[in-house]
Amino acid sequence: MNESAPNPDLDPQSALAETKSLVLERELVDRYQSFSAEILRLSLLGIAVTGFFFEKVVQTLPDVPKMLVGLSVLLFGLAAAFALYHRFWSCETLRLFVWSLRFDACGEPEKAKQCLDERTLRSRNCIASKLVSCFLLGFGAVTLAVAFVWPLWV
Repeated sequence: MNESAPNPDLDPQSALAETKSLVLERELVDRYQSFSAEILRLSLLGIAVTGFFFEKVVQTLPDVPKMLVGLSVLLFGLAAAFALYHRFWSCETLRLFVWSLRFDACGEPEKAKQCLDERTLRSRNCIASKLVSCFLLGFGAVTLAVAFVWPLWV
C-alpha cells in the first residue's frame, strides 16, 4: 500500500456511518453464520450420538457394520470442518465489503473494486462450503441409519 494513501483500517476519518447496504450485508452474514452454526452443532451432535450408539448398541449387536459407523463419523467430522470453513470466509467477505466502502469513501475506487472482486471469489467459496457441509451432514446421517438398520436386512 502506498504510504501517502489513507489506510481504511487506521484512518478514523474514513470510517463510515452504517449505511443501509452495510446493515443489510451484516444481517445477511449473520443469517449465514446462524445457518452454519446449526450445521456445525448437528455435525458434532451426530458424532456424539454415533459414539453413544457405538458404545451401547454395537457391543450387543455384532452384525452392525463397523465400517459404516466409522464412515458416518468421518462424514460428520467433514461436515463440521466445512461449516467452520464457511463461517471463517463469510466473516472475511463482510470485512472485504466494509473495506470496499471505506476505500470508496477515501476516493480510491480501484482499490474498492479490488476488494469487491476478492469478495466475489470468497462468496463462491462460502456457497460451495455451505452446500458441501449440508450434503456431508445428510450423508453422515443416512450412513449411520443404514449401519444400524443393516442387521435387520441381513
